[in-house]
Amino acid sequence: MEWAWVGVFAGFLCIMVGHLIKSLWLEPKRKTEYFRAQGFEGPPYKILGMGNGVEIARLMTESRSMALPLDNNIMPVALPFYHLWSKLYGSRFLCWFGSKPALCTDDPIVVKELLMNNNGVLQTMIFNPSIKEALGRGILVLNGSDWERHRRIVIPAFGIDNLKEMVSRINESAKNVIQCWTQKARSCDEFELDVFKEFKIFTANVIGTTSFGSEPGQAKRIIELLDEQIALAIANYSFVPGYRYLFVKRRWRNMKLRREIRKCFTELVEGRKKMGKRDRDLLGSMLEANQKEAVNGGLSTEEIIDECKTFFFAGHETSAALLAWTCMLLGIHQEWQDSARAEVFEVLGTERVPTWSDVNKLKTIYLGNATITPKSLILNFVLAFQFYAPVT
Repeated sequence: MEWAWVGVFAGFLCIMVGHLIKSLWLEPKRKTEYFRAQGFEGPPYKILGMGNGVEIARLMTESRSMALPLDNNIMPVALPFYHLWSKLYGSRFLCWFGSKPALCTDDPIVVKELLMNNNGVLQTMIFNPSIKEALGRGILVLNGSDWERHRRIVIPAFGIDNLKEMVSRINESAKNVIQCWTQKARSCDEFELDVFKEFKIFTANVIGTTSFGSEPGQAKRIIELLDEQIALAIANYSFVPGYRYLFVKRRWRNMKLRREIRKCFTELVEGRKKMGKRDRDLLGSMLEANQKEAVNGGLSTEEIIDECKTFFFAGHETSAALLAWTCMLLGIHQEWQDSARAEVFEVLGTERVPTWSDVNKLKTIYLGNATITPKSLILNFVLAFQFYAPVT
């Protein structure tokens, strides 16, 4: 019996070693040869370097120690590994995040193929478990029938009629921000303002009021909790399996954050369900569409909460970052600032606030291109307000 147990253990050990050799060496080697045959080169895969993870982490750390250049060329700071390797291997190359390959490209034809793909061959990327815990199972991480089911529920919220109804709420939030800044400017000759922080609060309030009908303070609290949870997820990010379980204090804090976030969103969802007449915002539209799709398999309360988290996560910080970056570039390129301000006064005068029909008239600051989205609405209306006062 003893020898039998030894044999079982040895067999199990051999299977584990074989699996590691296959996943950490043979598969990456096979995929490297496959892409190389199609003309894709890139930095060599290294087992001890976690693919190219160690090199990527080193380049990111070095880039963070450099001063941010005051121009639009932020690639060396934001994505230093892409900036370096695109020079060495061309605009299309293969790199490795752990044992997972990543095809990096800025070729518009390839990007279009990826974005327009609808045959199911290309799927959503597999997120790191820590990031996936923070995001939940929203449309951002789903594939196949689950993605189709969630999309049927979510997509009605982004109709033109719903977007038009957002305008007055965006205007109100933008007006409050500009008034607050104006009061600070009048109270002293000079003052410093962390515009990124201000815009994060602003976009959180806009998303909260236009999408969930929440109070500004409630939206701010949700954003604070989500930001902390994402920060913990990034701190736990690693290519080493089980790494996130090593830090018990982080795990306990993360679990507490998940409970608090779920409680906040549950209160929003359950409160809206009890309302006789629902607003035509994101949450109201999702609940209405969910009722219609109940026969075909609607979304559970937990899934609706995950979609709310996804929209908060995907919408507020990206919009805030773009607004802050736009303001910085306008401060550097004064000629564009003057041109945009002149256009706002020409279209809106000195008193009238922007409306839905004004968006296409503001050619200089129009950021929506061919498609009007909640993000483009937020950006356009806050910029229109912002040009009533100089940016320096």
